[in-house]
Parts: sequence; C-alpha cells; structure tokens
Amino acid sequence: MYAQTRENVKSALESAARVALTCDSWTSRATESYVTITAHFIDDRWKMNAYILQTRAMHESHTGAHMAEVLQRAAEEWGLTEKDPVVVTDNALNMTLAVELFWNPHLWGVPALRWNSAYEMLSRFLEQQPAICAALLSPEVRKSVSDICTLTEMEISNAEQVVQALKPMLVATNVMCEEKTPTVSVIAPLHTQLLSDMSSTAKDSPLVKELKNAIFQDLSKRYNSSEKSNLYISSALDPRFKSLLS
Repeated sequence: MYAQTRENVKSALESAARVALTCDSWTSRATESYVTITAHFIDDRWKMNAYILQTRAMHESHTGAHMAEVLQRAAEEWGLTEKDPVVVTDNALNMTLAVELFWNPHLWGVPALRWNSAYEMLSRFLEQQPAICAALLSPEVRKSVSDICTLTEMEISNAEQVVQALKPMLVATNVMCEEKTPTVSVIAPLHTQLLSDMSSTAKDSPLVKELKNAIFQDLSKRYNSSEKSNLYISSALDPRFKSLLS
C-alpha cells in the first residue's frame, strides 16, 4: 500500500510544471528533533495540491549545511531538482543558509510566530487570573509558603495591554497557516499591515510603545528589494488583492 501511494505521489509531482517546498524543523514532546518537507503545486485544473515528502529525525546538528543536504536529498529522491523548486521556510538563520547552499529561490514567511508564545502565555494567564489568585490566597497554600508573590493591578493592566498589542501577530500567523490556498501572495499585504499595527500611537503606554518599536524594527529589516519585488508580483497576480492596485 505504501509503495502504491508513493508512486501516486511521484506521478503527481512529475505532472507539475513548478513545485514549491516548505521545510519545517520541530521538536517532539520527547525533545527529539525532526524535519518535515512538503511539496506544493497547482495542477492543470488549478487545484492546490500538497504532499508531505518526508518527516525524518534530525540526529545531526541543525546547521545550514546539514539542512541543505536534507533538502537536496529530498529533491533528488522525488525528482524535483529539474523543476527549480522555490523553498519557503521560517526566518531561522540556519534555514536561510541552507536554502542559499541549496541554490533555490527562497521566501520567508512573516516572522510573527515567535511573538505568539508570549501572547498565548499572557492571555492564558489573564483568563485564569481569578482562579490563580484564589489558589494563592487559600489557607492551604499560605500555610506552607511564607512569601507569596502576586501581581499588582498595574502589572495586570500592563499584561492586558501587551496581549492587545500582540494580537495582530497571532492573526497574521493564522492567515499564513492556511493550507488550501497559496499564501505567498499574502505576505506583502500582511507585512504592510503589521508595520501599520506596530506603529506606536500617542495613546500607547511606554511599555506598549517599547514593545511595538521592537517588533516594528524587526519587521522593517525583513525582505530585500529583490524579495519584495517577487512578493509584490505574487500579490498583484492574486485576484483577492486587485483592490490594492487601484
């Protein structure tokens, strides 16, 4: 059954005029490192197709050279080297180097994911904050702990403001996680929107201004002129963004 499925995938890939590859390294709950490579293409019926080519353990260090070797071997194994695949990765330096060594066109996703852990942590705390305070003030806890540290009203207010400021980053990530439609054309509009959202205003507190400025500076460094040109062309060819051209 596996051989038949593999042959079907190879046959589908052979019929594709161009193929894009996404490469994602991740860690399991058992702290084991893996890398997943997925191929994406549009068939002659204009249907988006995606096939996971491999998920393999990464016992080697995640250097750019090792990641480039993994990409090269996967492309050769599936007969994709002649299709000049574009590779889409996150913004990790080792992935950037890997694609440069792999000699293929490279596109970064919007760098929002690393801010989402802070958003999720703070929003979850605020959601559970009454229960947390009640637990800390219970006689059982206070009996065994002499010095209980709780947040002040000002600190809770700051956390609420930070969550509100970071929410656009989570929205951007969710948009980029769409699997049934191409997302390259979304990058330029999202990037522009995030720069606007991360521009501080007079109403922002000093903490939020500092946070927004840090994210704004990080976003501003992304994409050189040639990368922006490719992203703008992708957006211009997407009917969803035709209003941006008027």
